[in-house]
Amino acid sequence: MFKWPQGSHVDRAIERRCKVWYRKWRYDLRQKAYADFAMVDDRRKNPPKEVDPEQWKWLVNYWDSEKFRVRRRTLIVLLLRFNAFEY
Repeated sequence: MFKWPQGSHVDRAIERRCKVWYRKWRYDLRQKAYADFAMVDDRRKNPPKEVDPEQWKWLVNYWDSEKFRVRRRTLIVLLLRFNAFEY
């Protein structure tokens, strides 16, 4: 049986990986399910099967919030500034 090494560095690495997966899942969910509807009420009424309806409402409210829009615009500006879109 596999035994995890002891130490806080392992815990931090696992936590970071879980956070990345969770953000990716939310990003994919937004791309797939959120963008299908133009109106906020339609988005709220049509949660994906794999998401709890209450959690979906929270996500839709978050994605429609000014806080999210500002963070998204800021991220895009930073990525453009550092040429993150160039290969």
